[in-house]
Amino acid sequence: MKENELSLYQGFLATPSLWTTILHEVPQFNFPTCNLKTFTPKPIPNNLRIGHRIEYVFEQLLAHHKAFHIYASNIAIRNKERTLGELDFIVKEKGTERVLHIELTYKFYVILPGDSSIWNRMIGPNKKDSFASKLHKIKTGQFPLLAHEETKPLLEQHKLNVENITQCVCFKAQVFAPYHHQKINIEDLNPASVCGFWMNTYDFINTDFNNYLFYIPKKYEWPIIPFEEVTWQTFDFITKALNVYMKDQMSPMLWIREPNGNIIKIFVVWW
Repeated sequence: MKENELSLYQGFLATPSLWTTILHEVPQFNFPTCNLKTFTPKPIPNNLRIGHRIEYVFEQLLAHHKAFHIYASNIAIRNKERTLGELDFIVKEKGTERVLHIELTYKFYVILPGDSSIWNRMIGPNKKDSFASKLHKIKTGQFPLLAHEETKPLLEQHKLNVENITQCVCFKAQVFAPYHHQKINIEDLNPASVCGFWMNTYDFINTDFNNYLFYIPKKYEWPIIPFEEVTWQTFDFITKALNVYMKDQMSPMLWIREPNGNIIKIFVVWW
């Protein structure tokens, strides 16, 4: 795949906030509109995991926007014995002089079918994380860290008062509905976050995809907006490739090119 150097930044900006105002006392920082015509990205190290790549993207876009001053980013807070946690970004809105502590999150969730709250049914495609646990961690771990005794030297260095800092999240997510229940109530979350569906291998093999083409993006490509110029594979080829992922208990994302040229995103889960 020939990746446009701006594709990750475009994908980040195109990904909706998972909610748009305040959700259970957690305010959302909705990333402002950003003009990329004059933006020249700095290289991102190839060996970084997707979360760290997104941190590079966020910081570069924030600096490019000119409406913000970045005091500090990705600051590890330590005492003498151990690392207590990390503050993602402390920034100032130049227009309002507001100081913000922004925790950055970019996630991929599949929605499990069921009748309970959607909060409890949104999990990572590999079943290794969940929305409910992440929100709990933000409220009970990452936000309280700002007022911790060990954070005081950082704030004093920038002449900041913890009582004058507004805490919020930039929480973006791509959400995938169950294949058999695609019309789903997203409750108090942002419906624009639902961008595709997920299915297991049995459903994938038994769905009429014979006239479709497929591409399995690398994980660092997951945020990217799908485009035409990739090496598309046939249904037979992709089903064989999926067997390897299933044996390794990994749930790949697929781009599917429909006969009319439309490209959709799905997950095929191993479980």
